[in-house]
Amino acid sequence: MKWIRKSLIRSDKFRWAHSCLNNIVDIVKKLTPSLSDEQCAIIFKICTICALLIRLGFNYAHELREHFVKLLKGLRLQVCSSFAQIFDSYQQRAFAHEELQCFWKFFIEPSILNYNQTLERNSEAGFILPVSFVRLFVSWTRIPLLFRLLNAKFTSEINGETPIELVCNTLIHNGTPKATQNLILEGILNLLTLADEFQPENEVITLEQAYLPEASKEINLGTLILLNHIQKILIYLADHLPKDAKSAKKLPDLYLNILSRLSEFVSDKEVAVNFASTLILYVSKCHFKSEEKLSTILFTISRFVGFVENPEEYLRKIIRLFSSLKGRSPREALIAIVVSISKIDKIAKNAQLHKYLELLVELEAWDSQRINEADSARRHTALSLLLQSLQEDKTIPVTVLQLLAHSSTHTLIEVEDLSLRASASNFFRRLSDYIAGCNSLDENTMRGLLHSHLIELVLKGVQSPNETVRHEMIFSLANLIDLFPKDEILGPFSVLRSPNDKDVDFFENSTHIQLHRRQRAFFRFAEQLATKQVEISSSNLLKFILPILNPYLTEVTSKTSALSDQAIKLFCEILKLTHWPK
Repeated sequence: MKWIRKSLIRSDKFRWAHSCLNNIVDIVKKLTPSLSDEQCAIIFKICTICALLIRLGFNYAHELREHFVKLLKGLRLQVCSSFAQIFDSYQQRAFAHEELQCFWKFFIEPSILNYNQTLERNSEAGFILPVSFVRLFVSWTRIPLLFRLLNAKFTSEINGETPIELVCNTLIHNGTPKATQNLILEGILNLLTLADEFQPENEVITLEQAYLPEASKEINLGTLILLNHIQKILIYLADHLPKDAKSAKKLPDLYLNILSRLSEFVSDKEVAVNFASTLILYVSKCHFKSEEKLSTILFTISRFVGFVENPEEYLRKIIRLFSSLKGRSPREALIAIVVSISKIDKIAKNAQLHKYLELLVELEAWDSQRINEADSARRHTALSLLLQSLQEDKTIPVTVLQLLAHSSTHTLIEVEDLSLRASASNFFRRLSDYIAGCNSLDENTMRGLLHSHLIELVLKGVQSPNETVRHEMIFSLANLIDLFPKDEILGPFSVLRSPNDKDVDFFENSTHIQLHRRQRAFFRFAEQLATKQVEISSSNLLKFILPILNPYLTEVTSKTSALSDQAIKLFCEILKLTHWPK
């Protein structure tokens, strides 16, 4: 001990330890395949001796100058890195029980005790780890055969049973640097994702293990080890998930992947509802460019949403996603939310709502044999049953009407199957008829359905780059004008309709297969605006008519040049009515 105390004030002794550890790492990296088991044992023992000397040196850290304490900490980090390299290189080696006991009892446990005793006060979360030990323990998460080291029991006074518990304590400790927290999270994700490896006949890890819970289904060992500490991980994630939608776009994928994999093991109702509310705010307010990230969030919500007490409120929050989300994966994840909600007792006991949610699932069915292709048969069947319900059921819930409107619009706009597209278009118009003639809807509810959903969806379709979709939605717009002639927004456009004489009907002619009929419709409307025969506010003209003109304003060909000229003329007449700020 006196030799150790004297050595601590000599820089050459630090250099000796540093050089010794560097040589160990070089040998392990370059000569591992050529070394015998006896030689490997010698290397492990040398590294253990170095670690023991460094650990004993910390007993006198209070007597040393700050410079030497920093050197000592550097050596502790280096010896932990050396052990990490040894374990990584000898993954299949069955370590002798005495080797691991010595490593555990004379280096790991005393070092952790000494570190926590030197802190001004113990962490409220229990014992924590220095960065060097965090790196050592996290290195084991990359090697499935070493997972049991993280679950090995401490036998001393350490307040915490296992290394993984101390890692989780360090994660939620307020003083832990962000980089260290991210390192721990990467280790947690490794435990959750890496599959178990075949164990050799002789156990690699012989240390006594802490109790592991029984899993209801087959999961990997890493996940099983984490189940005892899931609460601490969830506390960290809950504290660090952004509370506002603007910051959600920068949400690290690491957080989402961990939360997604842990979500199926959450049993705390309050925690689940909190995460469900936060994540559903993200998807309803933010536009995520990454389809994978969006799918991960939605699937995670589907696992949490089963705990909520007001499932219909969550249904209302995802309504607009049915017309905005693109791609098979995000939409399957969205439907997973609907399926989870439909299983909640409150919904399952509501036969009417449960039936429509099942039909909505069918309306979003995908072909299991083909990539990104809708299951036309199932969707056609769902649309047929829904059309029948529109005739027979006079009290369809408002939320269902909204969901069906957005889902059918997406099918019309995005699905390439012409037959399915035509069926979806027909259903949307029949749905509009139902809403207009539904006596169970009060005036405010009907107005909300019209202005906040039907008109919005029609305008989205009119702006589609696909001409067939645009024309279908122009027909739907004309249908809405006929259904709501007294509406303050749609009513003024009634003068452009002429069901008895289709030759002068603006909407019929603006979608006519003969281009000169479209040209004539634009010319006639421009003249009516110029002579004040038709008076419609400029804002409504820009909102409804400009999208119809837009394809002819932005894409001019020799075939459509005359049509484009009339579109420009009509656009100019609209601009003349616009109030320009001075």
